[in-house]
Amino acid sequence: LHKNLQTPEGEINHGLGFDPDFNQNGTWGVYERVDLVPNYIQMVLRDYLWTNDKTYLTEMWPSVKSGINYILKHRDKDGDQMPDMNGIMCSYDNFPMYGLASYIQSQWIVALTMASEIAAELGEKSLSKQYKSIAIKGSKLMESKLWNGSYFNLSNDYHGEKGIDNGCLTDQLIGQWVAHGAGMGYIFDEQKVKTSLQTILNKSFREKKFLRNCSWPAYPDLFPIEKSDLWVDQANTPWSGVELAFASFLIYENLVAEGEQIIKAVDDRYRKANLYFDHQEFGGHYFRPMSAWSIMNAYLGFSVNKGKLSFNPKINQSTYSVFFVTPDATAFYCKTEQSVELKIRTG
Repeated sequence: LHKNLQTPEGEINHGLGFDPDFNQNGTWGVYERVDLVPNYIQMVLRDYLWTNDKTYLTEMWPSVKSGINYILKHRDKDGDQMPDMNGIMCSYDNFPMYGLASYIQSQWIVALTMASEIAAELGEKSLSKQYKSIAIKGSKLMESKLWNGSYFNLSNDYHGEKGIDNGCLTDQLIGQWVAHGAGMGYIFDEQKVKTSLQTILNKSFREKKFLRNCSWPAYPDLFPIEKSDLWVDQANTPWSGVELAFASFLIYENLVAEGEQIIKAVDDRYRKANLYFDHQEFGGHYFRPMSAWSIMNAYLGFSVNKGKLSFNPKINQSTYSVFFVTPDATAFYCKTEQSVELKIRTG
């Protein structure tokens, strides 16, 4: 559906439906979001890596290339081959970012890394080389322009006038989280990943009750949500879909106890409110909390990449059984003191 609504230039629409009341397509009021193309590429290529479905890839690959060309041609004003932010231009549409932004950058890098791998598989060697070159350049820029020794800054307008925004975004390395699920290994320095996650915990996991979307060092207690009830403030409010994704990210990185603290906080909060299946992210209508599924995969260190299943369990117990799903099967990974067994249930 998103492919069919992709513009001739390669832009991805924010929405799918047509709104007859406004006589507009699904992007009305939401234009020029620079994260939508990397979002789209991640989903398309992740699903190919999980399914190994060549027919699907053949259908979708031209739209991936078109999306990359769109970013390079229309969304890179300073010529560094990276998507440029100029205010509120992404799904965090409540606070601005300028220039190079970690949230956008990490997604662009994983999208290009995936695309490079798949272009090589399809015999498009020059394209694969080009994508890989841009991804490597992007990683170097991420480290040189955004890394501050403890985490990756929210943004750096290094070709403009806005300077550095040292906000600590929970989603700053979401591209690495995507890479873990797709069995791609580390696309960023492993130690910097772990240091960033620990810093996010220290700055934004408030009173062990909720994980803020973003924190600024100069304003550690800006608009505390439990006191202000200011739910339209995206930075200081918790989005459970972000919290649960981040919890799974921690578990992938062997920070299991820390991940479980966040899971427990979300669970306690929503059971107390009796809104367990109606998570409040600017109203109860977002699918983002489905990121909880990644927690199961993280416990097993599980990924699928073109038919190759990988397990690297993070559970520190001598015996356990954990459910997992592949594109064509359901199963349990069962560990005892003597053995590991995959018990296939369906498929």
